[in-house]
Amino acid sequence: EEIARLRHSAEINESGYRAIFAAARVGATDGDLAMAYRRTVAEPGGKWHWLHLSTGRRSHALFLPSGAPLRPGDLISFDAGMTFENYHADTGGTGVIGEPSEEQRRMHRALAAGIDAAVAAVRPGALPSAVYEAAMAGVRGNGLPAYQGIFCGHTIGDDGDTIHLYYGGADTCVALAFGRVSEILAWLSGHGSEESGLNPV
Repeated sequence: EEIARLRHSAEINESGYRAIFAAARVGATDGDLAMAYRRTVAEPGGKWHWLHLSTGRRSHALFLPSGAPLRPGDLISFDAGMTFENYHADTGGTGVIGEPSEEQRRMHRALAAGIDAAVAAVRPGALPSAVYEAAMAGVRGNGLPAYQGIFCGHTIGDDGDTIHLYYGGADTCVALAFGRVSEILAWLSGHGSEESGLNPV
């Protein structure tokens, strides 16, 4: 039953993810995208807890909406969390207005390779540090050789992000009692940031 509750919460959050990209177009603002997310997760009874959303060349950090209109080539990067009946969900991704540049594609390929490597390394009893090292090797071996990620995901359940970050040196075994969120971020000055997904919109 708890897995079903987590899945339902994740499905609501993913509908908010899709709403962000549906609202993304030339001339829309980051505020428009944020409102689309919040309305979508609230409609079925979800409560959003955080939405780190940035557009254009601004970093992925905790910026307030700027109100600047989106332009062709702008990146959209976000991390979004909410609850439904006290079960947490976390999602995030990256999109681009129009076709991505080669630099954007290069970063995306490397991050996606890191996520794939992390997912492949997760199994009962695996050390989070081993999952982290697999993720870092995936990114570094696929186009970002100097990449230094802070972490590559965390567990999630009925208490949010409070336990089991996947980072170098973490030595608590992965248990099946918790869901798992995989995420890898990259920032580049003058470029913006990407989070484990690149979606033309």
